[in-house]
Amino acid sequence: MNRGRMKPPQQVDIRAALLLSASFHFLCSVGQGCLLPFLTLYLRRLGLGAAATGGVMATRHLTTLLWSPLAGALTRRYDKRRLAAVLSLVGSAAMALLIPFIPPLDGRALGGRCNATPDHLPPTPPLRVSWRPTVRWGGQGVATTTGRLTSRSPAGAGGGGGGGGGEEDRGFLSGLKGVAARQQLLLLLLMGVVAWELLAAPLAWAVEDGLHDYLDAVDAADRHGNAPTWGRLGAALGAGGAGILVSRLPCFLVGDHVTRGATHFFLYAALAAPTLLVGSALLPLLHLDRKRARGGGLMRALRLVGGRPGGPLCAAVALLGAAGGAALEDFLLWAMEDAGAGELHMGVGVALGSLSEAAFPLLLGLCSRPPGPWGPLMAGAGALALTCLYCSFLWGPWAALPAQLLRGLGAGTLWWGVGAQAEEVGAGGAGLGVQRVYGWLCAGLGAVLGSLGAGFVAERWGVRWLLRGVALGVAACCVLLPLLRWRTPQQRRINYSRLLAADESEDSGSEEEPETDWLDRALEVDRALEANLWT
Repeated sequence: MNRGRMKPPQQVDIRAALLLSASFHFLCSVGQGCLLPFLTLYLRRLGLGAAATGGVMATRHLTTLLWSPLAGALTRRYDKRRLAAVLSLVGSAAMALLIPFIPPLDGRALGGRCNATPDHLPPTPPLRVSWRPTVRWGGQGVATTTGRLTSRSPAGAGGGGGGGGGEEDRGFLSGLKGVAARQQLLLLLLMGVVAWELLAAPLAWAVEDGLHDYLDAVDAADRHGNAPTWGRLGAALGAGGAGILVSRLPCFLVGDHVTRGATHFFLYAALAAPTLLVGSALLPLLHLDRKRARGGGLMRALRLVGGRPGGPLCAAVALLGAAGGAALEDFLLWAMEDAGAGELHMGVGVALGSLSEAAFPLLLGLCSRPPGPWGPLMAGAGALALTCLYCSFLWGPWAALPAQLLRGLGAGTLWWGVGAQAEEVGAGGAGLGVQRVYGWLCAGLGAVLGSLGAGFVAERWGVRWLLRGVALGVAACCVLLPLLRWRTPQQRRINYSRLLAADESEDSGSEEEPETDWLDRALEVDRALEANLWT
């Protein structure tokens, strides 16, 4: 028995495979939509500052960037894709149940940030009232009596001393232990997020590689392109449903430390069960094709991106777009919360953004012919800049809804342009590798840099100035992109119709010459051009 390569199934049911793939992507994205958009908001309510939150998110992106290809290579080498997918689903769900039990810095501060109705808020501590004349008008001796209200917290109420003794003691202790407590919280969160991402990252590559090999056996791999649309629809359902559900819950679920924000983690873990149920029917289809791995991979895709005209420029745009998008996604909910928004407003806004991103392919279908990649790239970058600029001036809870719609359309436009450029560069069997260079390497590296830099900028100058800075940087990219594109040498395209016409004329002119396959000639020209680009 040949163990080197698993034989493909005798009958390939393309329709069933696509249906299972769409269902699997939909359920996975529902779970991710319940949690990932609200993760930075949860970290803020735990007591982390902007710089620490950006560091946690950058660590998460970096873990995915490094571990996903390594896990994919290991599962391919040892043919353990199905086992890796199951362990990834179960392990990430279990880890998501543990993170909410990391204690916050201050339970009372955590409850104070909870956007609950007045009936759900904790009881207000008693007020001490003292009346003093504090204002004089024009120096005429006429005093206006005003009231000064001071509050005694429950911790200070039992102190037995003066009214502010408890607050002074707590301030002294927090000044003594605050730094150590923040470091401990940050360390626990980093450990939890890294462990969670190590368990969750192998799932996407294992399933995508297996389905690609399965459909590629019958030359149907290109029909797998609708899966991201189903993923965006699932993300919209997850974010909207989680926001509506969490907004109706009381502030604290368990004791004084587990708030209703932990519901996002619980929903993520609960959705692993139906995802695993659909995966039980999908995982047997994961096929291993070692011949494709020997024929090329990420290194070949990197050479193609670096050698083709426009490839490095598109990679730079993808990196910048991912950096700006990560900064916006990490701190947009912070800006919405500062403007008075609650979980309901945030969930509905994120859902509208995902729906508008999913609707972009439908809007594109209304065009008579699909545009080239560079127009959508510039339009998507411009939409990102406008979104960041608009979000820096939020004035109310629902004010971010137009920005979310624009953000979704901009992201859909930008990444469609990146995908179109990847198809041009990766024509000839390297499409998946080139897409991963843009979507994994460039986007992942951009997300790491964007989250890390955004955290420090928001810590130093605030979220509003962060968004304005991102808008300025992306707008500068939009201005420079046409100039850089104009200076980039254009890629030579092979006119197959002209080659076919020339071949027919040669055959009609001399019937004694051996017949020449026009497609072979075109491929030879393409190989020569590719060799010249690499040298």
